[in-house]
Amino acid sequence: MDAAVPTLLAVAIPVHANDEFLADVVENIMVSTSYPKSMYQLFLGVYVDDIESMFAAQELCARYPNVRLIKYMNVLHPSKTGYVNYMLRQIKQYEQTQNIRFASVTVHSAWAMKTS
Repeated sequence: MDAAVPTLLAVAIPVHANDEFLADVVENIMVSTSYPKSMYQLFLGVYVDDIESMFAAQELCARYPNVRLIKYMNVLHPSKTGYVNYMLRQIKQYEQTQNIRFASVTVHSAWAMKTS
């Protein structure tokens, strides 16, 4: 892989009540990924009424130039599928506004990281 030319990558991370360990998830990706940080973007999708996760996500966006926030507004009829589809549409819109094209979009389930 060292000889491969890097391509633009996107990672979508749906966030819901994950403020306690969201920074750990993002920081782990940052330190464990042997890929140029300028060649990938992390998109944190957060419900607008999830104040704690929103604050944590905003802090991460301020700390890392390749972390973006997607605010999910549909809190009346939330569904995981609708949430992820909304994130993918927002990433597509980001591609268009930035005049870029991601070679891959990976959905990372932060929900799976939550343990009791």
